[in-house]
Amino acid sequence: MNKSVNLVIKSKADSLLIHKLKIILPILSILGIIIFIIVFLTTLFYLNKNIAEYELLKKEISDQEGKISTQKNLEGIYDIVALKTSVLEKILSQKKSFNQIINLVVGLQESQVAITSQKIDTKGQTDFSVIASSSAQLDDFINLILSREQKKEFSNIEAIGFLKNKKGSYSFNINLKSDPSLLK
Repeated sequence: MNKSVNLVIKSKADSLLIHKLKIILPILSILGIIIFIIVFLTTLFYLNKNIAEYELLKKEISDQEGKISTQKNLEGIYDIVALKTSVLEKILSQKKSFNQIINLVVGLQESQVAITSQKIDTKGQTDFSVIASSSAQLDDFINLILSREQKKEFSNIEAIGFLKNKKGSYSFNINLKSDPSLLK
């Protein structure tokens, strides 16, 4: 007696659900792969487009940074100029005006003398050199200075270095203190 052993299991008929799944799942897999490929290609296209825009934007930023760096140098110059200008304005506002004293000294030439040089310091000390062509002009000049002293425009008047030249003219130096209120 020959008995044989059948090791192959008989297949049972698939249920309707399994039969439908065997047909639908491969179709869904293929559809999923197609959707994946479409999404992948769309993403690549989108990234390539954005990379071009990114490179363009990056180049524009680089150009703008270059312009800004050149403007920084000019801005630094403008800042320095503004700072120096404000310092100069402070100095000029503190600077004393010698115009009134100069006008008073020049007014002394009414007596027909020549004032050849003049120095004024910030405290009102005034020194000038005078040439008078005659003793009458010298007398008029001295009277004019004394009248200014009485008006309190000048004080501490000193005449030094009187010289009579061969031509008969007189040269000398005058040192005096000007009224401080004239230094405005």
